[in-house]
Amino acid sequence: MINDTENMSFSIEGHVKIVNLDNDSVILDKRNAINYQNFAKILSQVLANSSSGAGIHSMAFGNGGVEIDSLGNITYKPTKTVGSAGSLYNENYSKIVQNDPLVDEFNNISFSYIDGTNYADTIITATLDYSEPSGYPEFDTTESINDEYVFNEIALKTINDEYLTHIIFHPVLKSQNRRIQIVYTLRLTIGA
Repeated sequence: MINDTENMSFSIEGHVKIVNLDNDSVILDKRNAINYQNFAKILSQVLANSSSGAGIHSMAFGNGGVEIDSLGNITYKPTKTVGSAGSLYNENYSKIVQNDPLVDEFNNISFSYIDGTNYADTIITATLDYSEPSGYPEFDTTESINDEYVFNEIALKTINDEYLTHIIFHPVLKSQNRRIQIVYTLRLTIGA
């Protein structure tokens, strides 16, 4: 008897690293949450060579992922990755990353595959330079986690604003004296 049904396991893991490019200090090094429903849809569209905006287009930043009480205790909210309407709690900036590394070495999407393995990495890089976002404070002296330039959540989005991932972390202020780079790696593994 011929078995024409192939059962295969599939997993996707995400990892985010934020680095201060001025002194190479690591600000964040953490795994992220995946919106499996949106990812399944997007991967199917990519396999079908669909022109419906499938694929990663931008990295979104927000400041609604944590709460601080009157005693200074931080509460991290749960990631919003269930259902097709996943989002950030409070998106306040977005950076287009749908570029070729040869065109823009600081804001791009690349991939890495080692022949003979059952996994491949998609590497999304976004750099917030000294001049962005515009209007931010000169130095990192804010005392409010709700400041427009404090980030505590990041997500990857399609051109159709479908959220694929979400990560919540300790608040980071983006000020004029800081140039930060976010490297968001997604590892797709097929099989055992």
